[in-house]
Amino acid sequence: MSSNHARKMAELKLDFLLRTREDIKTLQRACEDAVLRTSQELKTLVHRLSGVTGMFGYESVSELAAELEDALATHNEREVEAKLGALIGAVDVMLNDAA
Repeated sequence: MSSNHARKMAELKLDFLLRTREDIKTLQRACEDAVLRTSQELKTLVHRLSGVTGMFGYESVSELAAELEDALATHNEREVEAKLGALIGAVDVMLNDAA
C-alpha cells in the first residue's frame, strides 16, 4: 500500500470516527424519543452504520446495526429498544478503543 493510499485511508477513518461520535448522540436520543425511533433519520443512520463500520473492520458493530435495522423494519418496539441499547454499547466501546 502506498503512503498516499495509507494517508487517505487514515483520513477516511478519522472522518468516520468523528461522524460516529455525532451518530451515537442520535442513537442515545432515540432511546428516549419514540418519534425518533420510528423516523427515517434513524433508519438511514443505522443502515449507514451497518455498512461503514464493517468497511473499517468493526464487524460486530456492523452486525448489531444490521440487527437493529431489521428490528426497525418489523416495528417491534421491545426488540428495537434491546437492539438499540446493544448497538449504543458496541459503538461506545468502538469509539473508546479508537481513541
